[in-house]
Amino acid sequence: MNRSSNAVNYGRLVSRKKFPSVVYGLQGIMDLFNISKSTAWRYRHGIIKDACTQNGNVIIVDTKKALTLFGVSHPEEIIDPNGDIPEMPEM
Repeated sequence: MNRSSNAVNYGRLVSRKKFPSVVYGLQGIMDLFNISKSTAWRYRHGIIKDACTQNGNVIIVDTKKALTLFGVSHPEEIIDPNGDIPEMPEM
């Protein structure tokens, strides 16, 4: 299996679940990309850096922008059309 088909298969795995327009923290990145905590930290400081903002201890990730930076073709198909934004986690 070549790399391009792996990317397509990964895109199908991601698109099975709908995500809110923003996710919070490393846990949100972990859920969005189905990755470990250490990989989520690397993504946050690397490939999806421009989609992340931080307010104190809270990391806020723009889901559409993160998926676009990651290379997902049609991120709008993965975003929840209701635009439901989860409540911020308690500190």
